[in-house]
Amino acid sequence: MGKKRLIKLIKTALREEGNLSVESIITVFQDRWPRQTPSTSEIASILTKNPEFIAIDTFKKQSTISGTHSAFIWGLNE
Repeated sequence: MGKKRLIKLIKTALREEGNLSVESIITVFQDRWPRQTPSTSEIASILTKNPEFIAIDTFKKQSTISGTHSAFIWGLNE
């Protein structure tokens, strides 16, 4: 999937669903656009490198294999 199209679809997901984590964005993609679901690293790269997106909050996420890690809640910078 092209970068511009991915940015457009992420913006659509954030406008319609509100602020989301990367995992929640992937869930939205799987539900609405199952053939176009990008990887976690693709979404994270787009979110961190584009000024249209802003990290709203962080939270601790428990993982069964590696313990606890921090994750971001993302929103639109409008």
